[in-house]
Amino acid sequence: MLADPAFKHVLHRSVMGPGYRALPHRHSRAPEDDADLIRKYPDRFIYGSDQGATTDWTAGGKSYNVWAPLWTELGPALTRQVAKENYIRIFDESRKNMRAWEQAHPERVE
Repeated sequence: MLADPAFKHVLHRSVMGPGYRALPHRHSRAPEDDADLIRKYPDRFIYGSDQGATTDWTAGGKSYNVWAPLWTELGPALTRQVAKENYIRIFDESRKNMRAWEQAHPERVE
């Protein structure tokens, strides 16, 4: 599905959760394999966290830091794209699309 352009507007894979340490069934090349897939489809992945929004990086950074093997494998530019830029692009597009839908359907807006 990642290669199918018909799903480009809806299919994004989130890199989140407990990370590699909690996935013992994964083989030792997991970061490299995941990085290869992200390199192939760099605009289709975003980093997410179950950690609520916080200004305390100590708490929020725990989830991010678990993925250090992947971030190292990706390098700074792709890490920035997955961890920040794709999120901004996707949510900015969503806001714009939602506002357009609301204007086109005012009777359905509460």
